[in-house]
Amino acid sequence: MMGPHFAKSAAFLIRGGRCMARKRRSSYTGGLSFYEDKEPGPVEKLKKVLVWVANTAIAVFLAAVLVMSFGFRTRVYDDAMTGTVEENQQVLVDRLIYRFSTPERGAVIAFYPGGDSSLRPLIRRVVAIPGDTIEVVDGTLLVNGTPEQTNVSGQSLSYAGIVTSRMTLNNDEYFVLCDNRDNTEDSRNASIGFIAESDLIGKVWLALPTDGSSLHNVK
Repeated sequence: MMGPHFAKSAAFLIRGGRCMARKRRSSYTGGLSFYEDKEPGPVEKLKKVLVWVANTAIAVFLAAVLVMSFGFRTRVYDDAMTGTVEENQQVLVDRLIYRFSTPERGAVIAFYPGGDSSLRPLIRRVVAIPGDTIEVVDGTLLVNGTPEQTNVSGQSLSYAGIVTSRMTLNNDEYFVLCDNRDNTEDSRNASIGFIAESDLIGKVWLALPTDGSSLHNVK
């Protein structure tokens, strides 16, 4: 029978043999990898460029389709929004956004007066939304008892128009004003009045460069 000393010696020899085998294998490879990365050739580089060009063209095409399908291009026909968009400037209107949401206070919208699509669309700023209470006190429009916060020009209202007393908007009505407050018509005038949700075209989001006016987002 083999004693414990023999078993220990055998185990030691086996471990030593394994270490020697690992050293031999490492000496054969010299520490080098057989899967080194190669510099891409001109054909591979050209393929990458073509893929990038194709992806960009597809993205531009899809964007154009979306704009044509859901966008609306119109001209600013008056100076009501001078400082935000200029008279005769071309603007793009997002017709899709209000299918999934409603205008917020401060939004610049396009709409047909009285819902008549045969008329030129108007562009105005929303200052009160459905359920709001409005009144004009000493040249200031109060919305729910607080001075409205969308007056980008800082002008007072010298003309109250139809807002002769406190009024509450119905569930589908919006009250709009011009940024150029007292030179053009807006919801204070009976010819425009409150804007029904069904009269909305969409949100004005981009002003195009026209006659010296620069390209910019409409806010």
